[in-house]
Amino acid sequence: MIAFPKSQWKNAGRATGSWTLRCTKCHCCATCCQIKDVRAFAQEANTCIDCQQHTQTLHCEACDRILPEKMFNKHMLLKAKRCKGKLVCLACADRGFSTIDVTAYHCAECGEQGHLKFSVHMLKNYKARGRRQQLVCTECCRRFATIEMNLKDKQALRCTCKGQQHSHSNEKCKLYTQKAGEKRWPGCNLKEKKAVTEEDYKFCERMRWRKKQKTRPQ
Repeated sequence: MIAFPKSQWKNAGRATGSWTLRCTKCHCCATCCQIKDVRAFAQEANTCIDCQQHTQTLHCEACDRILPEKMFNKHMLLKAKRCKGKLVCLACADRGFSTIDVTAYHCAECGEQGHLKFSVHMLKNYKARGRRQQLVCTECCRRFATIEMNLKDKQALRCTCKGQQHSHSNEKCKLYTQKAGEKRWPGCNLKEKKAVTEEDYKFCERMRWRKKQKTRPQ
């Protein structure tokens, strides 16, 4: 004979409301194998509600992958449903994609990003007819501004060559190497928060070049 908890019979005998009888054996979830209260199950389901939520999958329209529901933000899911928007997972949301726009825009420095990673003005100019300048996300722009500020520090090493270009053979220049294998670049002597790595300076040079390209007459 199948056993039922006493509480099940008590609730099932009530005149008001519908009640699904669940035997003692069926209090064990088929997925996590844990004994749970009857309220942890949806009527005749053999898998608890928690496990069902973890096994449900949704399609992220930004990365085009099928992912568990737990990898989506609940607020964004409700917004997408209410406004008939796009479904976007947490990882893609962090990259700037939203329920409004899942188009990938290419940042010239850090790769594919969503529209929220770019300034509205820059995207507007990029989308304008006849203009296809390189896009740079706000994070890279912020990094560029920080490096430029550090390079203006009074203690930062800088080129002291006469003229516009640095001469590697100029022994009087402060960037002239003092020993074999040594590398020097503007700001290489700065430490801690103001430190400028070789990659930082190369990044800065690329950003300066793009800035010059934008200011050139069309």
